[in-house]
Amino acid sequence: MSTSRDLILIALVLLLTGALIIAGAQQYVGISEGYGSLYSMEASGTQRFAAQLSNWGYQVVAEKETPLLPDMADTALFVMGVSEDFNDLETSWLRIWVQSGGTLLVAQDNGKTRRLLQSFNINLKRTWSQVETAPLQLPVFNWPQVGTVTLQTHYAVDVPCGYAAIHVGDCDTPLLVLFGYGNGQVIVLSSLYPFTNEGLQAPGNAQFVTNLVQTAVPAGSQIRFDEAHRPHTGAARAWLLTTPTGWALLYTVLLLLIYAWWQGRSLQTAVPVTATTAANEFAATQSTDEFITDMANLYQQSSQEKNIQHHFWQRLKRQLARKYHCDYNLPEAEFFTELLPYQDEIDIATLISLHTSLQNQESTSSQLVWWVTQVIEFTEALDFS
Repeated sequence: MSTSRDLILIALVLLLTGALIIAGAQQYVGISEGYGSLYSMEASGTQRFAAQLSNWGYQVVAEKETPLLPDMADTALFVMGVSEDFNDLETSWLRIWVQSGGTLLVAQDNGKTRRLLQSFNINLKRTWSQVETAPLQLPVFNWPQVGTVTLQTHYAVDVPCGYAAIHVGDCDTPLLVLFGYGNGQVIVLSSLYPFTNEGLQAPGNAQFVTNLVQTAVPAGSQIRFDEAHRPHTGAARAWLLTTPTGWALLYTVLLLLIYAWWQGRSLQTAVPVTATTAANEFAATQSTDEFITDMANLYQQSSQEKNIQHHFWQRLKRQLARKYHCDYNLPEAEFFTELLPYQDEIDIATLISLHTSLQNQESTSSQLVWWVTQVIEFTEALDFS
């Protein structure tokens, strides 16, 4: 009776400890990873801005998964204060998406989006001193009148004079630029501050943000926020391993588990082996063997599906190599590079996407059918081109 009560108390303590770990990790995320996040209520978060967008009638969608590939239904993508850069697949797709009419807004005061910005032939650069405020130079975002924008940034946009319209700053220190790209547009602000919970309260910022969004993005559109390029995963682990409170909770959980295991051993009693027990164990062994056999069949089936994918992919790669006189044995990244002079960005992005899907070890039957269909269509298009 006493042992059972002890185990119940241990379970309750473990539950309370788990609640403390979750609460501590959430607080850690809010402090260290909430910069620019629409989920953050901290001064550097953008929750207030996202709420204002919803009040204006925009459909706000938070994208948490990578690779970040906006839908054609998305009118705008907002990249704000992220801490991880985009990969080649994402940048290729974003160029296609903007060319098709999308609006990309980047608000950064760090160098974490270098690859993304360089794909549009621009970048960010450090300034000698912090830029506190700056006036709007063009009337597009200055009605109703804004006056000056509070920026508090050490960065400027690195863009050739004449390449883009400079709305804030000048040719020496561009701070807010806009340029067309195909049927879409790219807006880059070298400061996150005007969009933050704190920055929206600074003079001029609320009206500036209102003018910019309502001018650049049609009313009622869907706006996707980049929440994928923030280090959300691993926050709880980081809090546990880098704070004294986290280490104390880990030791507490470890000691409780050891004690529970020791108490559980004392509850075990010897069970005499009988004919019934032996029969049950034999039946259990049969069930285990059947389970292992079933799992082996499933793995074999999965391997066959993967072999099918590799067959069609190698067939497509050989066809491309013959048509454009490329080296079939090159790794995919180098092979795609050789194809660049012969294929447009849409075809290259399609090939990259198909190869990325090929690496997925957990494909459903419908995904496999879709993938093979896409590869066959691409291959047949080569035969008739």
